[in-house]
Amino acid sequence: MMIDEVRWTEFLKGYVVKDCTIGFEEGRLGFLLYEELEEGASLENGFKIRILSVKLSNDMDKRFFSMSANGLGVGARLASAWAPQNEEFVAVGIGRETYSYKPKAYKGREETIPFEGRKLSADAYHEFDAAITKTVRVGCTVFAVGVPFRIFERMDAQRWKEHDDIAIPPEIGSSDRETMMDAVTNSTFQDLAGTSPQDMYAVGGEGTVWRRQGEAWKRMKFPGDLSLHTVAVEPNGTTYI
Repeated sequence: MMIDEVRWTEFLKGYVVKDCTIGFEEGRLGFLLYEELEEGASLENGFKIRILSVKLSNDMDKRFFSMSANGLGVGARLASAWAPQNEEFVAVGIGRETYSYKPKAYKGREETIPFEGRKLSADAYHEFDAAITKTVRVGCTVFAVGVPFRIFERMDAQRWKEHDDIAIPPEIGSSDRETMMDAVTNSTFQDLAGTSPQDMYAVGGEGTVWRRQGEAWKRMKFPGDLSLHTVAVEPNGTTYI
């Protein structure tokens, strides 16, 4: 039995599972829990969020660890880094807000994933933000992906590195709102997968497929302009979108 009534009442009652992940070691599971609101309740009043760690090898009274993650908001996702990386749970929200948990090392909210404005051309500079749509693990490493065509790699010491060699479409800086919004929609990465951090695929709007081999990203041809939402890669490299 993974959980008893006492622990269910303490950790899970009144919550729904938003996301889950296999943890950073064998027998470890992670869950992202959202408070279950009554029908008609407004999100504007806030709701509770928890990250729950489960270590199945422990006795029931020491099996569960829960921490508050209320700052994540709607749309957060959970992933885990494995040795020889950081051995941690990482949850990232749409606004790049980040919570992490590494036993006996750190837990709770940390600095937001850094992002600065970019020059879109030699004579134009436009301030815009980056939003995260998904947090995933590739190999032993956690990545956060989103818009506009942004990929952030989780490093040691609770740091992030941006993969900034993927160009940001200049239409993001358009003064025409419709043009700008179309650019946002079409430059959103929805998923990332691969056999290792040196061989990955990122997919998104309008048939967008980028592949990283080694240290460089390159756009791939795709037969159509469908919005792409998921990608999976077999150990032999066969890729499904």
